[in-house]
Amino acid sequence: RQTAIIERLVMEQSSQKIPIACLVVKDATLQFSEVLDFGLGYCNGDIIVRMDCDDIAEPNLVTKLVEFLIANEDFDVCGVQVQFFGAKEMVTSHPPVVTRQSAFEMPGTWFINHPGVAIRKSALLNLGGYGKTKTGFAEDYHLWCELLKSGGMIANLPDVLLNYRCYQKEWRYPEGYAEFLQKEKAGLRGE
Repeated sequence: RQTAIIERLVMEQSSQKIPIACLVVKDATLQFSEVLDFGLGYCNGDIIVRMDCDDIAEPNLVTKLVEFLIANEDFDVCGVQVQFFGAKEMVTSHPPVVTRQSAFEMPGTWFINHPGVAIRKSALLNLGGYGKTKTGFAEDYHLWCELLKSGGMIANLPDVLLNYRCYQKEWRYPEGYAEFLQKEKAGLRGE
């Protein structure tokens, strides 16, 4: 593959001419977590909103996430509930507060939706960014577990503010995915 880097920046501006969005296109062979870390370098604000390009956000998604984190300094991450559409129809109902202990004790490994979240840039930088997961999957879950192990807390708003496009009825995961999630979850066990 060509390793030359092609960067294109598109800035949307608010009425005050303050950059609020930046699109970065990078042509290189990187893991997704490395691409997310690359994008982190372009973020100038204190709060970063993470979304996927094929999902549909409600108009007030960013405002609600940012206002929550500004008003609740004890939380490092804030997510929302998600409406799945396409091949699968469902609405998530994640708990309002997630701590290291509660994430370890809850059944399963899904306690926040990865798209439609806001994270404090300082918390992300303190963790060293997304970093390589070495597996190339579950970058967000790895990050959430690292954040919880460092003493951070996650909030989930009760509002459904993101429509998540689902392409298949049953998720198919690569080999080693379930084991990776269980290993990450086991790392949440308290000392």
